[in-house]
Amino acid sequence: MVQIESPPAQLQAGSSSVDSGAITEDAIAPNGQPGDGPPLDPSELPAEGFSGSEGFANQAAGAAAPMDWQSDRTRRTRQIALVTTISVATLLVAAVAFGWFVMTYGSGPDVVVEGTPADASSPGEDAGDPIPDSGNSNTVPPDAMEPGPANGELPADSVAGSTIDAAPAAAADPDAAAAGQEPAGQDPGTQPSVAMSEPSNPTGAADSEPGGSSVAPLDSLIPDFAAVQGPEDDATKSSEDADVASLMDLPPGLAQYTPFLLQEGPTEKPTLKAPPTLEQAPLDDAAEDDLDPLAKVQPRKLNLKSDLALKLAFRSDQYPLTDMVLMISQITGVPIQIDWVSFDLVGRDVGQSIKPPKTAVSARQVLDQIAAQVDAEIREEETLLVLTIADEPFAARYEQIVNTDDMGNDAESAAGVLADFLKGSIPSAANTDAAVELGGDAIDAAADGEADDETAEVANAGGPVGAIVNQRQNQQLAALAAETLRRMRGIDPLVPDASMNRWIQVGPGQTTDWPKIQSGEAGEPVDTPIALAGFLKRTARRNDASCLVNWYDANRRRATPERLLLPDNHGGLAPMLIRSLEPMGLYVRQVDANHWWVGSDVTYDRLPLVVASPPLGKHREVFVDQISRIMSDAGGEDFRLVIDPISDRALMMLPRFVARQLPKVTQRLVAN
Repeated sequence: MVQIESPPAQLQAGSSSVDSGAITEDAIAPNGQPGDGPPLDPSELPAEGFSGSEGFANQAAGAAAPMDWQSDRTRRTRQIALVTTISVATLLVAAVAFGWFVMTYGSGPDVVVEGTPADASSPGEDAGDPIPDSGNSNTVPPDAMEPGPANGELPADSVAGSTIDAAPAAAADPDAAAAGQEPAGQDPGTQPSVAMSEPSNPTGAADSEPGGSSVAPLDSLIPDFAAVQGPEDDATKSSEDADVASLMDLPPGLAQYTPFLLQEGPTEKPTLKAPPTLEQAPLDDAAEDDLDPLAKVQPRKLNLKSDLALKLAFRSDQYPLTDMVLMISQITGVPIQIDWVSFDLVGRDVGQSIKPPKTAVSARQVLDQIAAQVDAEIREEETLLVLTIADEPFAARYEQIVNTDDMGNDAESAAGVLADFLKGSIPSAANTDAAVELGGDAIDAAADGEADDETAEVANAGGPVGAIVNQRQNQQLAALAAETLRRMRGIDPLVPDASMNRWIQVGPGQTTDWPKIQSGEAGEPVDTPIALAGFLKRTARRNDASCLVNWYDANRRRATPERLLLPDNHGGLAPMLIRSLEPMGLYVRQVDANHWWVGSDVTYDRLPLVVASPPLGKHREVFVDQISRIMSDAGGEDFRLVIDPISDRALMMLPRFVARQLPKVTQRLVAN
């Protein structure tokens, strides 16, 4: 069995069996026995007593504390101070070394080349004393050490001077030249050329340094021409002179510039005149889009089955076409765009009166009936409707306009100009002649979009020509160009000026700009909201005008037909229109006395316009270059330009902001 013993008695405070005095004597005794060794002097003990962490683990019990004893905190502080001192000293040494390196980097010993043999002596020597021979005969005069062209080539003036001066001296006394002496009659102060005479220092003495050592580090880099050149006759020297002279010959094309290279002093002003040039005319930039991209609104997609199902009843017998369209847009909320260019080409006025239905019919039936009265049709798009001339009547009128038979003997050249214009190219004279052979077929092919696969698409902002993306818009452009060409050549036009002046610019005094409304009748104040379309219809009719709205532009600015307004007529018509429409970025412009156009400045500045330049004459190339650079800087894709050889004028398609500043370009041409 395992015997379980009781644990030893624990030391307890206050126990009578514990002698604290004996324990103290055992702790301070040298050998752990009471009374052994001398007693510990109390003066050796620290006054503040022991904290228990002074590091006496390895000290024998009862021994005195060492004299170099230090606490852990003091030792750690001294170590940190030592490391800091060493680091600072190292950093200072490194900074001093780096500064010395920067000051001495790249600065080598200065090489001083003296100009005379007397200067080659050391400071302690007299200039007249003989110079000891260093044993190196490959020395040259100090003048030969002056900087010259790269790769050891001699300057032109040095070689030329040696041919004239040194050759006679060497020929007069060849023995003296071979012996290394100066020729008779030679000026001591004149240093002869290296290639034609002996060096003036034949002994090869080097510059003496103050320390007494004489070295010639540059002598070994100069070839010894004197050693190679022995006694030669006059014929040999003459052949060398001819060789040197041949090296200095320049090609005929560069010989004319020799006076400019050799002359000293300031260069004369050139007398040649620069070719005539024309700086680009400063033009005002087009208006920038102020619509925040994050604030753009995606126009509402139409649901025509429900939007145009509302039945309408009219009591009037006559109604202006534009007013009827705006009223239907106001009631249904469907934007209806009028294709103004097509109406003008076929001779239909957008403000003409139409008869509304006598019975209540749906809005779609009303649109179809009024469209039939003006040979038009309704075309559906995703976000709006377009009222345009039907294909059959438009095609008939188009064929009449683009037919160039009325131009007589110049009919074929006119067809070629129109074909090139529709392709969007800038042809040369050869290309123009080739295009003449195409005749009217080229016009039809270009208008049908088959002439050029790279025809650019132009942003359709509801403009007169619109984007070149389908056959109708190509045909509009062809018809406008044909009417412009007739006016350029003095042929009677087929479309009246009253209609064409909105879309083409021919004469220098023609005004094609559409200013913003400045005056008119504002009408009575209203105290109830009114829809945008109704407000424009009522205000235009009060001023005997037909109002056409660019709904492509208005849709993206939240200016829908049914949007409510509360106009303030204080101050007149112009302030009322600005306060009502300017927050949406729209403005009302007066096209003529009877027509208003509503849209943004951004859209208006970029509406295409077919323009004819004045006769160009000798300024043709400069004018074409000017217009090309202007349109290149403007980044316009609506740019087309061809030259009509009959009228010597340019046929162009330009944005309106460039067309209205075209006189700036032509005036500079006349001035130059």
